[in-house]
Amino acid sequence: MDNADFSEASNVPFDVQLPASFYLDDVEDREEVRDYVLGICMDNNIEQKLPRQGEAEGTVYSGLFASDKSTCIVTGYSISGRDMLEINKSKANKRDWNAYVTKVKKCPWSGKEASPQW
Repeated sequence: MDNADFSEASNVPFDVQLPASFYLDDVEDREEVRDYVLGICMDNNIEQKLPRQGEAEGTVYSGLFASDKSTCIVTGYSISGRDMLEINKSKANKRDWNAYVTKVKKCPWSGKEASPQW
């Protein structure tokens, strides 16, 4: 996809510097991710376009569009009020936060030790 594919996305920054180092240090892990992404891009069963703002609500694509709702630090999805946790001066969806820290034992934002919040 080129930037034109994101023309309607109001929440996508275009002036961000690329990181100086890889997120995954292991070459085999990077190759696995690269092969997965290339496979998805070439899959004829997957529609090769992004949904419009009204179609994106409640999907992984909702983060592409500006919203008046808070954004979860774990998933990037919008959070409805009753599901919101305030953690480390940030906000998270309770279910996603608990699933993440139960498995990883760290805050996804700060990297500090964390535990579920029931």
